[in-house]
Amino acid sequence: MSRKTIMTVLGFLTTALVFLKVQFGLEIDVTGFIASLGVVLIYLLYQAKMDIRMIGRQFNKFKSKKFWLALASTIVPAVNTAFNLNIPVEIVVGVMGFIMSLIFGKEFKDAN
Repeated sequence: MSRKTIMTVLGFLTTALVFLKVQFGLEIDVTGFIASLGVVLIYLLYQAKMDIRMIGRQFNKFKSKKFWLALASTIVPAVNTAFNLNIPVEIVVGVMGFIMSLIFGKEFKDAN
């Protein structure tokens, strides 16, 4: 089992314990809190270094036009909803369709 899997499981268990405490008034032992801090420290000492190196190697992906177009297609509906811009759904769908066609066109061009 990898470290990421172990940390995910421990994080999920900690979250479940916090939920139980809040919803049902259960008390959490200090041991759980210390274990959570241990998981965070293990991640920071070992896994974070590897993740930072991996991000550094993949930094060129942030320069990709496809990445920015995909990000824009995610942001358009979110901004419309969050700020109540009341842009009609047809326009949002049209913009997203246009962005998707650009992404697929670039992917087709890159494949050939």
